[in-house]
Amino acid sequence: MRNHRKYLGLLLSSVLLGGNGSRPQCFHAQQLRRDPVALEILNAQSTFRRFSSERAEYQRVRERERLLIPGYNVELSHAVAAFHQHIQDMHQRHVDCKLCRQHVGRIKHLAKLIESAMK
Repeated sequence: MRNHRKYLGLLLSSVLLGGNGSRPQCFHAQQLRRDPVALEILNAQSTFRRFSSERAEYQRVRERERLLIPGYNVELSHAVAAFHQHIQDMHQRHVDCKLCRQHVGRIKHLAKLIESAMK
């Protein structure tokens, strides 16, 4: 238990002082080489910092996607209007139409973009 307090104190001082405390860096490195618990604690801290930065980056990307939703909605409205204009003149007689498939594909793609940005 006493050793854990020592490691916790060493860890706390290295975090608070940025690793540039009163101890020389070579002493700190030697201490870590002999002390696997302190090394594991520092590894865990670096992993947590990496995770936090990746999570923040993910949140920034999601926020940028959310800002694109109004543009996606406008594109979707134009695509639906173009599709309706294409099929308004007795188009139901044609069974296989390449333009219809393209319009429907574009509408589905925009709907998926909006759905993924809303999550």
